[in-house]
Amino acid sequence: MIRAKVPEFLWAKAVGCSVYIHNILLNSQTRSGVTAYEALIGNIPTLEHIRIFGCKAYSQIPRQQRSTWDPKAKMCILVGYQALKSKYRLYDPAGHTVIIAHNVSFDEN
Repeated sequence: MIRAKVPEFLWAKAVGCSVYIHNILLNSQTRSGVTAYEALIGNIPTLEHIRIFGCKAYSQIPRQQRSTWDPKAKMCILVGYQALKSKYRLYDPAGHTVIIAHNVSFDEN
């Protein structure tokens, strides 16, 4: 949270993000060799959607909610994942809200 420079009230989102990642990774204490995700869902988890917590995320603004010259995306901060879906939880610093988005571009530098 310090490296990401996110507000302290998002600590619960940081814990939720770490729990999500822990559940899709192999737990060395399991004897069966499957992750918690695989045991519940039945599919082998993929890590392609995992990004750095607190990185800049640009959420696309739907065409219906913007005019021709308005920005096509707004800058947010990645604070987690929507379980079982390919969506991300993003903190919008301008609106001080957490939103769920699918069309997101990331700047992990």
